[in-house]
Amino acid sequence: MRPSRSARIPRPFLAAVLAVSLPLLTGISGSGLSGSAAAATRTKLTWKPCENGLECATLPVPLDHARPAAGTINLALIRAPARQPHRRIGSLVMLAGGPGQSGVGFIRDWLGFFGASLRDRFDIVGFDQRGVGGSAPVRCSSGQDNDPPAATSPFAIDSRASRAGSEDDDVYQELVDDRRQWAQGCVRFSGAELPYLSTEAAARDLDLLRAALGEDKITSYGGSYGTVLGATYASMFPTRIRALVLDGVEDPNVWMNQPQEDLRRMAQGFETALGAFLADCKARPNCGFGHGDQGDPQSH
Repeated sequence: MRPSRSARIPRPFLAAVLAVSLPLLTGISGSGLSGSAAAATRTKLTWKPCENGLECATLPVPLDHARPAAGTINLALIRAPARQPHRRIGSLVMLAGGPGQSGVGFIRDWLGFFGASLRDRFDIVGFDQRGVGGSAPVRCSSGQDNDPPAATSPFAIDSRASRAGSEDDDVYQELVDDRRQWAQGCVRFSGAELPYLSTEAAARDLDLLRAALGEDKITSYGGSYGTVLGATYASMFPTRIRALVLDGVEDPNVWMNQPQEDLRRMAQGFETALGAFLADCKARPNCGFGHGDQGDPQSH
């Protein structure tokens, strides 16, 4: 089964904005806002049936956590209630990747990712982080598609540069120019919102969500960029964690400060995983790959 567009991790749209126009959005800004301030306001959530037994709600959070009176934005929420309410432990909050993946879309399309024992005893909760999906989404163009062109993704550029025989080929500059132009579109259409789209702000949103769910301590699962958010939350609110699973861990320092190295490590990880899959597949007679056929993959 292939995930829907809303559940797939889009090309890292905030990364270009961070690199080109708003370097202040990386890491924890050190605003001086105390941890207790983020949890001070408890908002009662109004859950309504939305589809396939799921429930949806919205959570207002400050646009600027340092200045709560400056206005709010609404975070889109979704949950699958625990299937055995009498044995319910609490809420398990899913931290989406990307940044830019819809947590709401993930729960809609991939609820089965969470095993039966979790679904029996936890409300599985997803949310769109600020700037994403249904939570005051960033716009980078006048059209419907906020992703940069696929032809100039980092992986496509690397492939074309390799075929051209030079790592310094003009195709790399094409990527830089395209991303710069595209990031300028983000500033044009969503410039007023961009300064508030930091991982720190998302962590403070997460703490408000924890409080709104009625949880004294959070139980959470994060994958890919979600591990950066989870690690940031843990560093800011270490006493408010019941259980935290970080899967496919990103090094926050490399992710924020060495994006090229992060891409290299990602590609290396994909290559290692593919090799392990094919090696395992070769040993299984019912697998469609790896039986001594080194020829054209189009033949499979």
